[in-house]
Amino acid sequence: MRNRYLLMLMLLASVCAKAQDTLQGYRNDFKLSLIPTALTATPYISYERTFAKGFALEVDAYYHDADAKWAVNEDMFGTQVAAKYLLAVRLDEWWSMGLIPWIVEIHKHGGIIPTIRDMNHRNHVRRQKKREGLLVSGTYLKTGITYQHKWRTFDCFAGNQGSTIFTEDRTGTGEQFGLNFIIGNQTVADCGFIFDIYCGCHVPVTEMGIGQSLYSPAYYFYLTAGMKLGWAF
Repeated sequence: MRNRYLLMLMLLASVCAKAQDTLQGYRNDFKLSLIPTALTATPYISYERTFAKGFALEVDAYYHDADAKWAVNEDMFGTQVAAKYLLAVRLDEWWSMGLIPWIVEIHKHGGIIPTIRDMNHRNHVRRQKKREGLLVSGTYLKTGITYQHKWRTFDCFAGNQGSTIFTEDRTGTGEQFGLNFIIGNQTVADCGFIFDIYCGCHVPVTEMGIGQSLYSPAYYFYLTAGMKLGWAF
């Protein structure tokens, strides 16, 4: 029940963040993935570094304990290295901003309704900051290489002496390489708060060893999706 309340609070914070946008000079950010962290007790952390013309490099890492609340019996460590491209920056458009962002814009202008010229200026600044390699809100495409290492300790038969059975622990391991293709939308608030929602497909390339299942905190069968909250700097 606590996890559900925590997830609801995170979602509420993300809705509030959607009412903002940043024109700050952030180039880096750390993000925490909501769903595995809140529901499966799995730490899932991302680091992103932006470059010129809307390109960025993002590295994800997670660890899952077999005793945590998840359907997989193996311990696992996973990582993803992805190239990201900001396809389109978020634009201020009075007919599509929505009620809350519109109220926020009026508040920023001292109670005066912002003009088309004001919004066009902000849009121009966003595009310029994208070209400079700074974080701005918008829609992105991302493709990455994933790696996952699994291990599990088994209590194996080692011999017997009469009715006495002897066992020993043996650890089996497994690995998987795959590709992710993702589309998402990020919002970067003035204070540096980031809300990131994404979805896409996961394509396993090679698998070996134990744990040949398509379940992990990062993907479910051939689907990868989630929400991330983070902080830019």
